[in-house]
Amino acid sequence: IIKRNDLALVPFSQKMILDWENSSIPPGASLLFFGYPKELMEKTHHLPIVRTANMASLSEVDFDGKPEFLLDGVVWPGSSGSPVFIEDKYKDSFSMVGVIYEYKYFPENGNLRTNLSLGTAIKSSEIISCIEDVLFS
Repeated sequence: IIKRNDLALVPFSQKMILDWENSSIPPGASLLFFGYPKELMEKTHHLPIVRTANMASLSEVDFDGKPEFLLDGVVWPGSSGSPVFIEDKYKDSFSMVGVIYEYKYFPENGNLRTNLSLGTAIKSSEIISCIEDVLFS
């Protein structure tokens, strides 16, 4: 890890990305995600807010037939693109499991929306696939 007053670089490798084919996450498992909900951040260093959520769908099943999963946590606009992690307590490390791209809401009168405190994330396996397509196509 490289640290300066204005920058922190953390090495990140494919080994830190969850292999969905050989892993599962039980419903209710604790997840972390980093983002800028409603543009909220630590302003001096432009650092994201760390949020918690739980796995809300079955990891063995692609949600609605897509390589996605639901997380139970308050996800707001500004959370799109937020990486989602799960802690591996046995290895004292984290694995990236996906990236948030949507929050679920219930439409109400007019333009009002009720946030359902659910988010949709793309499984990290799809991110690996996209990177491979770009690098090896």
